[in-house]
Amino acid sequence: MKKILLLLVMAAGVMFSANMGNAYATPPSPQGNAKVNIEDGEFLKKMAENLGVDTKGKDNATIKREIHEKLIKMQAKKLGISTEGKDIKQIAMEVHEKNLKNEAEKLGIKTDNKDIRVIMKEVFEAKITQKAKELGIDTKGKKMEQLAKEVHEKMIYTEAEKYKIKTDNKDLNQIADEVREQQIIQAAKKLGIDTKDKTAKELLKEMMMNHPEEVKKLKLLPFHERAGMHKHREFKHS
Repeated sequence: MKKILLLLVMAAGVMFSANMGNAYATPPSPQGNAKVNIEDGEFLKKMAENLGVDTKGKDNATIKREIHEKLIKMQAKKLGISTEGKDIKQIAMEVHEKNLKNEAEKLGIKTDNKDIRVIMKEVFEAKITQKAKELGIDTKGKKMEQLAKEVHEKMIYTEAEKYKIKTDNKDLNQIADEVREQQIIQAAKKLGIDTKDKTAKELLKEMMMNHPEEVKKLKLLPFHERAGMHKHREFKHS
């Protein structure tokens, strides 16, 4: 059952979120050298095995769908949400809203009589503002989109400095990719995994299959430039 913890992260659509990331919203598909392909048959079967999902005679698409549904129902049970008589989309929405309200509560945000999009916007802005203060970024007079951009960039450069990664003449995505690779390699080494001649992608997959609880603790950078900012733009135009 311990290995299921990793799968719950995937079900929530946040394989790895940064400290400022949305733990309640589905991000864009991961990009970069550290991406793990969830269509991989071996990986899917391992996930299914951990969840007790029968894979005999099923194609990858069916296995993935059944894993997804099982995880949503497990999360619903954990949150005290009844699943009886509900289709999977309704259950998923209730899980999403419950997780979001729990996040809002932690941040001291009131949710009574508020539309879910308003709550999401307030949580996003609170997390960005909180992270900006942690990073020593001045928030005065700045629009949220600009602040989110500064937070994201500062996080990347801070991590790059930590891993002694050179940043000259490199764009932000390239630096972020190199940071993620080092984060994965260092995590693998701590777990006693032989990293010789293995890519970050291979190491991440090995960790996800054999050390899911440790993977869940990782704080990898978001895969997309300005991760989370697309949500803020949605709020503005909704």
